Order: sequence, then structure tokens, then C-alpha cells
Amino acid sequence: MAPFPAAVRLKAGLLCYGLQANEVSRELYSLQNPFCDSKTGNVGLHLRLPGETHVLATLSHHFNRNSPFSLNRVGDGWSLQGLEDGPIDIAPVVMPGWYGSKTSSGRTMAGVLLHEGKKYLHQEYSGCDYFVSDSQCHFCGAGTTLQIAEPQDVADTVFAALKVDPEYHVCLGGGTRTPLHRNTEYFIACIRLIRRNAPDVPIWVEMTPPGPPDLRALIAEGATSFGFNLEVWDERIRQTVARKAGTSRQDFLDSFELVADALGPNRVGSCLIVGLEPEGSTILGAAELCRRGVQPCLLPFKPWNGSKLSGTRPCEPDCLLRASEATAGEMARHQVRPELNQGCLQCEGCTVDHDVLSLVAGDN
Repeated sequence: MAPFPAAVRLKAGLLCYGLQANEVSRELYSLQNPFCDSKTGNVGLHLRLPGETHVLATLSHHFNRNSPFSLNRVGDGWSLQGLEDGPIDIAPVVMPGWYGSKTSSGRTMAGVLLHEGKKYLHQEYSGCDYFVSDSQCHFCGAGTTLQIAEPQDVADTVFAALKVDPEYHVCLGGGTRTPLHRNTEYFIACIRLIRRNAPDVPIWVEMTPPGPPDLRALIAEGATSFGFNLEVWDERIRQTVARKAGTSRQDFLDSFELVADALGPNRVGSCLIVGLEPEGSTILGAAELCRRGVQPCLLPFKPWNGSKLSGTRPCEPDCLLRASEATAGEMARHQVRPELNQGCLQCEGCTVDHDVLSLVAGDN
């Protein structure tokens, strides 16, 4: 494994271990997330690190108690403790002014779409039907509380956010509804309302592939990019830990191809979770995705509170970095370019893919 800059190694550590909760981190959390909204568990603290990269560092899960990292106040600033070379100054991301506004139905906008990274609106996770039926993915902590925002609430929030920053991308997701056609109907309703006043905003949709007719309908209504998350490449392991294994890997691959045919390159991606399967299997899966023009997004496994794997260990940073380095080489080789993609696939808050790819590209 190549030596990585300190900022990249730090980011990998924060993604895997998060932060210890203390008075300082809780204070910052309340400033950034005043309504205690959640997105599976990735929503913790939004931090800018040296090198101008962003990271989402959790602090509310049991494994965070063992993190070597913590926050401290230094005058009017913030300092990150726990690094081998001593503390460094970091800059929290300031949440936008529209966060406290309300939709036409009276719902707080930060409970509909969350600001993430530099310019991304990610739909709040609102529970999952798989969880309700006790057939959830073993690594997921989305929960059973269904608080689905109405499509008009989504559109109201998008319009308010775009007035503040017209560069926003919209990321629709938020848990699976069954049967899968319900997901399609909901997203189409959201897209139609968004497109009335925002014809050009990128709209990225994260979902289990719903089948070709529904996928074509979403594209026809104005979806411009997609995330279909396999999570695990090894089929035997995927059948065990992922409820979405009811949708075959071939169904995912066919959906990737359909999107590429309809929207062109760099418009579809898939998350793989490092640490749920042998490292070599994740790397093989990422290479196969790249070969098909699909952007892999490598996320470290974290044992979320409330998940069936909550008692296990998180992914190790070195494992994440090794897998990300191998994947970055495949991305460069096959011209998979995150900066040309949209939504979560362009955001670097939950992965080191973008950071490592910039290093790999710089060496070529």
C-alpha cells in the first residue's frame, strides 16, 4: 500500500471510528443538526479537513466510544485531538439558513433534506419496510419509524435551498418501500414537483433497482443519475446479510446498463461496504463495476446501533485505504470520473475514493 498523506489517513480513521462524544462535539452537533434528524447513521459532524476535503464523522454509536479522535475548543476555533503528530485545527461546516425554515405543510426543512458535503441535499432516512417486517439488511440501522416527507415538502425544500445555492444537487432516497413500485411512484411524484420550478437541477435517485419499465419512467420524468447499492459483491455473503439480495446481482447489472444507455457515462454508481466480505472480493466487485462504467463507492463497515451486526468491529482504516487504492486504479483505467457524476456519487463526505483517486491520477 502506498504511503498516504496525513489528511487522507485521518479521514479514513474518522470514517471508520468516528469521534468520541464529549461536551464539545455535542455542542457542535446541536449547531449543525438542531432538529436531531438522521440518515441511517452517517449524519454526525460535518467537518472540513486539511486539503479541502469533507468528512461525515459519527459520534452517537457505541463503537465511537473507542475512537482515538475527539474535538476540543481552542479560542473561537475547533481542534481535532488524537493524531500521532498532535492536534490540528479543523473547520466545521456551517449549516445553511434554510435549515430552520418550514415547508408549506409546516414540516421543518432540515427534516426533509439534509445539507451534506459541499452542495448536496440528501433526503432524510425515514425508516424502511424491510426493517418493519424484521427482514432488514444486517448492517443497516434505519429503524422502523416511518416518517416519509410528502413530495410537496421535498419540492418546497429544494426550492428554498436553490435560492441560497443554485449549485445544489438533489439526492432522493430514504429507505425502501415495498413492493418496489411504491418507491418508483413516490420518487416520480417528487421529481414532477421539483421539475416545475427547477428544470435543470441534478436529481440523483438511490433505490433498489425497480425493473426496466419503472426505471425508464423515472428517467422520463427527469431523474438524471442513480445509485443502486449492491453493498456486497460475494453472492453467498450478500444472500445472508442483504435483504435486497431478493433482487439478483444480474438485475443490478442490467439496471446499470439501462441507465448508461439512457443517460450516458458517469451517471450511475453502487456502494460496496468494505469489511462485510473478504477484501479481495470487494476489490474484485469494484473492478467489475468500473469495467461496466459504474462508479463504485467504497464505504467502511460500521456496526450501527440497532443493526443486527451492532456487536461486531468496524472496518479498519488500512483495509479501507487498500481497497480504495485498488479501486482508484480501476476508476482511472476505465475513465470512471466522480467529478462528472452527480449527487452522492460526486460527494466525498462518506468515502476516501475521491481523495485516493486524485492521488492515483496525479501519479499517472
